Amino acid sequence: MAVLYVVEYAQLGREVYGGPGTLIQAPLEPALATQNIAIGSSSVQCTNPFNDQTTLVLVSTDAICSIAFGTNPNAKSTNHRMAANAAQFFAIPAGKQFKIAVITNS
Repeated sequence: MAVLYVVEYAQLGREVYGGPGTLIQAPLEPALATQNIAIGSSSVQCTNPFNDQTTLVLVSTDAICSIAFGTNPNAKSTNHRMAANAAQFFAIPAGKQFKIAVITNS
C-alpha cells in the first residue's frame, strides 16, 4: 500500500554557533504531530487538521502522487506532483485548520 507521510513543525531550528536567532535550514524537533495517509485512486484527506501552531510540513511519499492543501482540499492529478520516494517541506499559515489531500498519479 502506498503511503503519504506528513510531519508537522512549528518553527525552524536556531544555530547556536551562527549567533543568536540565526535560523538554520532544519525544523525544530520534536515534531508537533505526524499522520500517514493511504494513497488511492480518489482524493483522500488527512484525518485531522494540522495543529494550530504548524507552519512547516514535511511531506514524503513512497509512490508517485499529487497533493493539495486547504481547509477542505480535493487532490487532483493536476495538483502538485511528487515523485516516488520524494520528500519536500511546505510552509503553511498557522491557525488556519489546513489539511492535506493526496491522490495517485503517474
